[in-house]
Amino acid sequence: MGMYDNVSVSKKFLPNAISEHTEDWQTKSHDKLLNLLTIKDDGKLYINNTTIDNLKPKDEAKFLSYTGEIRFYNNIEEVWWEFVAFFEKGILLKCIQVMPE
Repeated sequence: MGMYDNVSVSKKFLPNAISEHTEDWQTKSHDKLLNLLTIKDDGKLYINNTTIDNLKPKDEAKFLSYTGEIRFYNNIEEVWWEFVAFFEKGILLKCIQVMPE
């Protein structure tokens, strides 16, 4: 059973201080099945479902027509970074930095 999903975010939506951060972010805002959600340069949201046994993507990324928010976060060099991304039908409306303030 999964506990979170991973989020890959285009660096254009991140602050310059962490734009080179290449690790995936984590979220508990979606299915929590260890899927990979990707926010591409064009602001579109995609999903790769995983096979829980080996955590490898089981299919190609598919456009996810999701409306709502996805909160994602990671600890980078001992600083907690957290963002909220708002989507309408799979298109990013805005991404807000919550932490650090």
